[in-house]
Order: sequence, then C-alpha cells, then structure tokens
Amino acid sequence: MANYMFEVTVSNSVRNQTQNVPGKFGTGTGAGFSAAECQAGTLCVRNGLLPSEGYEKLGAEKNLSILNGNSWYFNAATKGIVEGFTGDHTGIYAFNNYDVSKATSQNGELQWNLGANTLGLSLPAGNRGDFTELLVGEQYTWGKDNFTADVASNKYATVGAGGKWTPAAAAPTDGSVYAVILRTKPVNEGTTYWGDGYVLQICRSVAAAAGAAAKETLSLSLEGNKIKLTGNQGTSSEVDLPISKTGTDGLLSSTDRAKISELSD
Repeated sequence: MANYMFEVTVSNSVRNQTQNVPGKFGTGTGAGFSAAECQAGTLCVRNGLLPSEGYEKLGAEKNLSILNGNSWYFNAATKGIVEGFTGDHTGIYAFNNYDVSKATSQNGELQWNLGANTLGLSLPAGNRGDFTELLVGEQYTWGKDNFTADVASNKYATVGAGGKWTPAAAAPTDGSVYAVILRTKPVNEGTTYWGDGYVLQICRSVAAAAGAAAKETLSLSLEGNKIKLTGNQGTSSEVDLPISKTGTDGLLSSTDRAKISELSD
C-alpha cells in the first residue's frame, strides 16, 4: 500500500469552520474539469466553485449552473504562492480523508465508507471529498510518498510538482509557503506498524522588498595630508586637507572637521 497519509496534528481547526471545505479533485475547472484520483495529503489549490448537483447546464443553451457557495474544484498545487493569500491563510489545501476508505460502485452511483484501512487512502475520481487549508504555524503529518524525494537530512520542504512536498536544505526567500520538517513519528494502522509519518510545521518566507539595496557603510582614514573616505560597496574618494595647527590636544580644528563632514555627505 502506498505511503500516503494526512493528519491534522497541532491545529485550531475545531474553531475554524472555514478551514475544511468540500470539493472534487482533478485538472481544469468548470466544463473543462477532468476528475482524477486524489491521494491522501495531496497539496491542492482551489480553481472555481462547483455547481450544485441537479442544477448544472441550465438555460436554453445548457451553459448555466447554480454554483455551490463553498464547494470547489481542486487542482494539484505546484508552487508555494497563491494569488491573494499573503498572510497566515495560505490558499493551499491538503486532501483530508479522515482515516476513511471510500469505495464506489462501477456505475459511480453508490459510495461506501469503509473502516478496513485507515492509511494510504485516496479519493476516487469524481467523488466529493474534504480539503483542509494549511495555516501558518500549524502542524500536520504526511507519509513518505507525499514527498517528491527522500527527506534524508533536509530540514525544510517546499511545494513541488504533483501536489507533493519537495525536501530542501534551506528555506525559500521569495514570500512563498514552505514547511519545517520537525520530526518523524511511527504510525500504526490498528495494531500494526504502517510506517513513519513526517510532522511538518507550515511557515511563510519573507521576501526582500523590491528594489532594496544593501546599506552602504563608510569609514574615514587619515593618510598623510589626505582624508580618505571608503565605502563597503567599493566606493572611495579622498581630498587634500591642509591640516591646520589650531586644533588642541591633537584634535582637528573646526575648519577641518567641516571639510570632513562635507566629504562624507
């Protein structure tokens, strides 16, 4: 059995009635939607509202539908940035099977929820399932097959191809959603060891401000009768200063200090 799983581990979801929403998984949306099987824990993004069943293809042209208010077409996520989501709400969801195995009749009209298996489960193509939005700061557990590669010693994971996590040695710096791999934990199916689960904490990276430049620092030095101004960005300039003798205790006179100030400006 494939090592796919999803478990809400540390979350405030019981007090967040909009974090779990129903939907169907596949590619495209609307009339161009193509249903596909969805493995537990697959990372997804919304792509339009589903029509209310029984109210599709209405009107003389059969091109109108009454849309459901909060049931969605879901497509596999491919990156950690979702337009319109810049804070703790990521706009990235994971298929949550709630440890329930679903079976569907050949004609697709009947569906059963079974308790025989609780891990490595998927949502049959065309069926409606539940999807949990990943929130920054919360922790969730995935199986090893929910990654594009072996986790090995990597401490981070980014949203990769096919709705999976991609292990990474460093966190991104582009404002995208990523995860810190906190630990592994043994997962049992009934009384039998099933495999290791990976506990991930959701984070969002901070992008550098557009056009931001490294701050330049300057230093002054006295070389003979010249004052030299050197910057850490490779800039430098110097000016002749007839050091006056009117200073006291070896200090520069007010005239020389004014010249240095003018140079540093």
